[in-house]
Amino acid sequence: MKKKILIPMLSVLLILVCTLPLVFVFINSFKTTDEYTYNSKFALPAGISPFFENINKLLELGIFKHILNSVIIVSIGVLISVALASMAGFAFSKLKFPGKNLIYWVTIGILALPGQVFIIPLYVNFAQLDLIDNLFSLGLIYSIVSFPFATFLIKSYCDGLPNELIEATYVDGGNNFIVYLKVIMPIAKPVLTTVAVINFFWFWNELFIGFIFNRTDDSRTITSWLALFNEGPSLGAGVTRWPLIYTGTIISLVIPFTVYFIFQNKIVKGITAGSVKG
Repeated sequence: MKKKILIPMLSVLLILVCTLPLVFVFINSFKTTDEYTYNSKFALPAGISPFFENINKLLELGIFKHILNSVIIVSIGVLISVALASMAGFAFSKLKFPGKNLIYWVTIGILALPGQVFIIPLYVNFAQLDLIDNLFSLGLIYSIVSFPFATFLIKSYCDGLPNELIEATYVDGGNNFIVYLKVIMPIAKPVLTTVAVINFFWFWNELFIGFIFNRTDDSRTITSWLALFNEGPSLGAGVTRWPLIYTGTIISLVIPFTVYFIFQNKIVKGITAGSVKG
């Protein structure tokens, strides 16, 4: 009986911990900078008009340009990541070549290393290639960083596919590329969708790498642009315009929430399907 009560209570507590920050952001997006600064941060807003004023101000400052930057960067990163990881996952799962196990475990072992380890060598190489402040290069970097986990997920899924189906394709005259394109890709749609959506969320919300590689205002993502938002003359320099940031955050969440609600069922199927063999 205690377990039956404890589990729902813990679930409710976890939901509150996850949703309260979002509620806080939503409430304070309806405030002016003065109201937020001089009143309680947890007080309800005096009205809804400041929210629309904040939206108009963000539009004037070019928020959609940075949202478009994020869409372009994330799209590039997701496409490259899914393409490369699907080929690697298929190869590690179904093909035989020298050093396969060693290469695979070295690739997976990268997951144990903090991402900051790769920042300096990546920056030096991309700077020498004149690829700093470039939308395509940031998407490429995201795909590189996400490659080990995406490969692991797709390889685990491919391990559950019957070898007989692949062997039949070889008998019919197919080669590795035909097997990958005509057999693996159609069957692996659930896990490919899962990888794409997971990477989409990570790329969209990522801040650290975007700060370093895209430093000019024209190339910033929506996340890094909002993080660098500073106050204008009304309260003096150095005071952060939190209501504008919160309003921008609400706007920036529209696309990720839309993607999640469209693909939520496919995400669950993609994660669970790889756990069943045969």
